[in-house]
Amino acid sequence: MTDERRRGLSIDPSISPERRAVAPDFPEQLECVNARSELSLPALRGRAVLVYFWSYDCVHCINLLAEVRQLENKYHDGLTILGVHAPKYPVQQGDDPVLKAVNRNYVRHPVANDAQWRAWQQYGVDAWPTTLLIDCEGNIAARFVGEGWLRKIDDTIAALLEDAATRDLRVYEPAGAAFRTEPRMALRFPAHALATAERLYVSDTGHNRVLECAHDGHVLRQFGSGNPGYWDGRLADAGFNAPQGLAISGDALYVADTGNGRIEQFSSGGSFRAAWGSPGSGPGQLSHPAGVAVDAKGDIYVADSDNHRVLEFSSNGELLVEWGSQGSAPGQFNRPTALAIEPGGDLYVADTGNDRVQRFRPGGQPTSIIGRSGRRRGHLRRPTGVAVQANGNVVVADSGNDRVQVFSATARFVRAWGKRGSRSGRFHTPRSVAVDPQGHVFVADAGNNRLQVFTGSGVYLRESRGRRRSALTGPAGVATDCGGHVHVVDGNHDRIAILRARNLSPPTRERLNFFHSYVASNAAIASVRTDKRLVALTFDDGPSEAFTPQVLDILAARGVHSTFFLVGKFATQYPDLARREIAAGHELANHTYDHPRLTQLPVDQETAELAAGTQAIERLGVRPRWFRPPYGLFSGQISQIADSLGEATIGWHGTLDQFILRDPIDGVPQMLREVRPGAIILAHDGQRYLEHAVEVLPGLLDGLNRLCLRPTTVGGLMHATGFDGVRTGGQAPGVAPAPADE
Repeated sequence: MTDERRRGLSIDPSISPERRAVAPDFPEQLECVNARSELSLPALRGRAVLVYFWSYDCVHCINLLAEVRQLENKYHDGLTILGVHAPKYPVQQGDDPVLKAVNRNYVRHPVANDAQWRAWQQYGVDAWPTTLLIDCEGNIAARFVGEGWLRKIDDTIAALLEDAATRDLRVYEPAGAAFRTEPRMALRFPAHALATAERLYVSDTGHNRVLECAHDGHVLRQFGSGNPGYWDGRLADAGFNAPQGLAISGDALYVADTGNGRIEQFSSGGSFRAAWGSPGSGPGQLSHPAGVAVDAKGDIYVADSDNHRVLEFSSNGELLVEWGSQGSAPGQFNRPTALAIEPGGDLYVADTGNDRVQRFRPGGQPTSIIGRSGRRRGHLRRPTGVAVQANGNVVVADSGNDRVQVFSATARFVRAWGKRGSRSGRFHTPRSVAVDPQGHVFVADAGNNRLQVFTGSGVYLRESRGRRRSALTGPAGVATDCGGHVHVVDGNHDRIAILRARNLSPPTRERLNFFHSYVASNAAIASVRTDKRLVALTFDDGPSEAFTPQVLDILAARGVHSTFFLVGKFATQYPDLARREIAAGHELANHTYDHPRLTQLPVDQETAELAAGTQAIERLGVRPRWFRPPYGLFSGQISQIADSLGEATIGWHGTLDQFILRDPIDGVPQMLREVRPGAIILAHDGQRYLEHAVEVLPGLLDGLNRLCLRPTTVGGLMHATGFDGVRTGGQAPGVAPAPADE
């Protein structure tokens, strides 16, 4: 046998009918998986017959199905179509996986399971896919190997039917439909998942809808009427046709309306906002768009599957750039289906037909490749889903191998879980994966019509598999938002459902993590251990005319409040800047008066420095609650002095400037991989090397937003976590010290 890469026309349709070979009837053992009738060519005299040999694991065969569907609609009163599934692997020999593939691809004509290759051998087939045309007298008129023969096949069918009509041999009756449904279940072939802190969004492709759900599978809302169509509307009034990919940015939900060849945008409240794209292969047009992702700037990336490319649109739908062509070289694609953006802005593309995942810089420069074709760990077969964990690891739905695999940011294999089956923790053609801010992995288990939820290391937690009318059937995509909702594309119901997340894992007991605990048991607070999606953003050494106004403008543009640790002499020198910080809702804190190295001073001078810094801020009309020593020179004695002034000492979990100094290009992505809920982030608004930090500050804020981490003040973090009255310097009873990086 040869594979699907061989293409060609092996029988000339121009041969006269009397010279054509008679088509052999099908073997008696050949039975249809979706119809009770047996395949019999003599019973089809008077009709043209199209017979195609395929395998559901062959991407070229899937492409052929779309061409066959067009012919089926055009020649419904004169053409009979018969599919013959010839397995490429032993696991494909059973009727059940073939039937699932038939329903997943909306096949409505008879399909037989040629498990032992009897019909394959009888017709001399040696490649997937192969298409035969049989004339109205039962003779083989043409044979086509591969895909892409639509126009030639169309012309041949038209000629065969015209010839039969001329000789009064044609039968004008519509072919009967063959349809054996999947069991009614919550999901029908789910294709995509997107997870946030409290919600899960699933493209329930088999139901032609998107569901917003709780993490426990409880359906909150659905987008789409459940009937395939092309119309705009609110929530259940919208029309989808086999929706797949999902993405969330801010309060907007983006849906790849695959069958309609467009991208749709909805508000978080369910109102339709916009749609762009139209079916085709020209600039900005889409053919079977399967995946969608949104970057920090609001630009939208689309996996234009049938055109073998990726398109980037602006937030208002303007085409910015496109890249890719059909092929297997780096930067080329074979039916890309899913997209994911890592914290630094690089794009991962599930290059499904090439059995790999590619990584690109913004703009389309390929940088690395994950996986190779095969069944071993680290190898991939038809990957159809990709997501990125907080640590930069890449989670892949290895659809053809019925498992989930995890790779590092450097493309090294990390772990895998799952195998074929219907038991908990097993999969049947997993179509998509999503990762929520807590690290849970959601898998759209399409063949089993359910969602499964795992820990980040692959430990099974729960699943959603209901049988109510609102249940999911064939979920094709799943996504989560920062509000904790789960959105599900319910493709066969042409809708989107929304579920509420809850009870996935026990809540974390909140506690303080201390900075440099070897200096003193609780000299300074570095972070708070919490599940709340908050981080404290702080700036030291200001105010300064050079940098503080820029920082304030950036924060205002994104509605972010932070804590500014002021040097007293600069607050006295630039009081208007300090008052602007107060007016904008920021928090002022003490960073001494002269910015000295406190540990080199006697105790009385240490005390004077802290007191002078406090007084400089009090002259602005506010009293500081927090203190941070310059240069990170902490001691128990210094913290006790601050405590006597009513100020708790604050350290940090990560320093933006240090990441930027080490790596100006990838510093922010590296920091985002390490930041956790409850972290205290240190930046500066008064140092010479700050130009780079100001330039990357928008990227940091946008990256935190993608991670569903909301920046706030130190006071805001302490209040939200129950540590409003916290004290340091040995004055915090009942709080066990812990390392800052825990």
